[in-house]
Amino acid sequence: IADTKTLRAKLLLVEDLEQLFQAQGVLDKTAARDRARESAKKSKDKTVLPNPIDQQYQRLGCEIQPLPRAAWAGAEGQHHFVLRYVEDTHAATHHTRVEVKNVFEVHHEQQQSRYEAWEQKARRDEGWVDNRALLWHGSRLTNWAGILSQGLRIAPPEAPVTGYMFGK
Repeated sequence: IADTKTLRAKLLLVEDLEQLFQAQGVLDKTAARDRARESAKKSKDKTVLPNPIDQQYQRLGCEIQPLPRAAWAGAEGQHHFVLRYVEDTHAATHHTRVEVKNVFEVHHEQQQSRYEAWEQKARRDEGWVDNRALLWHGSRLTNWAGILSQGLRIAPPEAPVTGYMFGK
């Protein structure tokens, strides 16, 4: 690979291949589930097979809850901050209007317990400042399962850059 442009193109191909492998895995699982259902029907077995979507959701290891739309009208809570941040934060080069259709709260037990352990240690250290901020993260849909199950990770330098709508 002679230059970074070629490297980026190759990385995009690798990502596409990964997506194809993931899709093939889903198809294989679907075919196996269908065979199991057929077998259960033939044997008159009343076995109830779990819904594959529920199984995938459980593998994420987190709980995703939509914030009710009725709660959006008030001036308190995370929904208000999300709406305000969408309106007030974006890179100067972007003049796009974004409409918030849904706001979800994600609770990941493992990440929560790791954060609480870190926070307890940090509070004991001298110079603790309790400053929190909402951060935006834009990612391809294909990355969401990894982000939800493992959290945000620092991308390697060779990862493709899709833009900085909300700055760096």
